[in-house]
Amino acid sequence: MFMDVEPQTNPNTRYRSALDFLDLVKSRVNREAYDEFLDVMKQFKNAELTTEQVVGTVHTMFEGYPELIEGFNIFLPENYVHVQRGPGESNMRAAESTPTRARGKDPYFDTAVQFVKTIKARCADEPEIYRSFLNILHEYKSNSRSIAQTTTEVEALFCPKYPDLFEKFTEFLPTWANN
Repeated sequence: MFMDVEPQTNPNTRYRSALDFLDLVKSRVNREAYDEFLDVMKQFKNAELTTEQVVGTVHTMFEGYPELIEGFNIFLPENYVHVQRGPGESNMRAAESTPTRARGKDPYFDTAVQFVKTIKARCADEPEIYRSFLNILHEYKSNSRSIAQTTTEVEALFCPKYPDLFEKFTEFLPTWANN
C-alpha cells in the first residue's frame, strides 16, 4: 500500500527525496562509510556496477541500520525487494517473476489491505473521508506529495474523529520519515 512506491516520474521530487536520504545516511554513519556509499552510487551511475552489485554492497554497508535499508528501498527498481526476516536477518534481492506483494505472500501487504478495509468500514457514514484518504495516497504515489505532506494531510483528515486510524497509518511510514 503506502510503501509500495513506484519509480518517481517527477525529477524534482526524486531529487529532494534523494537529498533527504543522503542527509539521513550522513547523520547515521561515519564519514568513511558515507564516502564509500557515495562511491558506490557514482560507480553505479557510471555503469561500473550492476544493480545486483549495488544492492548487495549497500545492504552490507547498512547492516545494523534498518532505517537506511528501508530508505534505500525507495530508490530500487520495481523488480527489487527488500526482505526483513527479523532482527539482523534481512536481505535485498531481485524479485521473482511472481509479484512478492501478492495476497497471502506478504503479511505487510495483507495488513495494509486490512487497514484500508478498516478505514472504509469505519467511515461508511462519511464516504468522503475514505475517498479523501485514497486520493491522498494516490497523490503521494504519483509523486505530487512528499511523505511529510502526506502524513500532515492524513493527520488532518483522521485526527478530529479517528485519531486511532492516524496512529495506525503512521505504522506504515518508513522509519526514516519519522526522524
